[in-house]
Parts: sequence; structure tokens; C-alpha cells
Amino acid sequence: MDPHTKSINAEQLRDILNKSSMRKVCTDAEGFSLEDSRSMLASMDNNLTGKMEYDEFKTLWENCQLWRDVFNSRDKDKSKTLNVTELREALISAGFHLSGLVFTVVVQRFVTQKVNAVTFEDWILCCVRLKNSFDNMKAQFKTNDGNLMFTADDFLRLTINQ
Repeated sequence: MDPHTKSINAEQLRDILNKSSMRKVCTDAEGFSLEDSRSMLASMDNNLTGKMEYDEFKTLWENCQLWRDVFNSRDKDKSKTLNVTELREALISAGFHLSGLVFTVVVQRFVTQKVNAVTFEDWILCCVRLKNSFDNMKAQFKTNDGNLMFTADDFLRLTINQ
């Protein structure tokens, strides 16, 4: 941690996650990857410093604990994965109500073909990205008929930051 800013970078976030209680639920022997940590950091980095400050980390940690509990409660066979049925139930339990089309996209993006299920690490990353997408959507200007308005820069920043 940077003692002056009380912030961490992606490598430090990965190390914290992999030394925490979250590691016990991980499917991959390596735990959370650097790319997982980069995505989590980017989604929480509201001031665009490239680092996660204490308050941002605290919010992420609280969300991860909630999502871990949802994962564990929906993993009926204790396989440390969620099949497609368990995934839909888990998303709803976590507060993500998705259309059939969006759910299909989530399945295509996060289901590991080898086990035909979502690992814990991918579940956390999925939740981080969905929360970030919903938060960004709520923060955008809307037209009188309720459609979202994005500038090209807004769109690129929001999609790259996933």
C-alpha cells in the first residue's frame, strides 16, 4: 500500500484477495489473476488514478463478501462452480435482474466450457462488471423518452473500464 495515498495497485489487490478468506472458495489453484484484479480496480477507480483507495477497496470488499455468500448459497452441489440454472438464481439473489438476451451474453462470456459452469473467480468478476454497468447506466443522462445519451468518449471509457 502507498502510505501517502493509502491506495493499492492491481498486483497488491490480487495479493490481498489471494491471501484472504475469498481464496478458500476459488476454483483455480492460482486464485484471482492479475487480469481479474485489474478489472476490479478499474471498475472501482472513480477518480481515474489507476489505484484503489481505501474507501473504494472497502466497497469492493463488502460487495465481494455479499457475492461470495450468494455463490455459496446457490452452489447446491458444493462444486465451487455455478451451472447455468444456479447462475440465473445467483444473479437474481445478488440483485441482477437480466433479460434473457443479456443473460445469454453473460453465459457466453463467463461460463467455462470445460466444466460448463462459472467458477468463483469468474462469478466475482461477472458481478463486478454487472454492478459497474448498472451504476454507469444510472449515472448517464437520459432523453425525455428515457433513452440513455452517451458521447463517444463516455462509451469508450465505460466499455474499456470493464
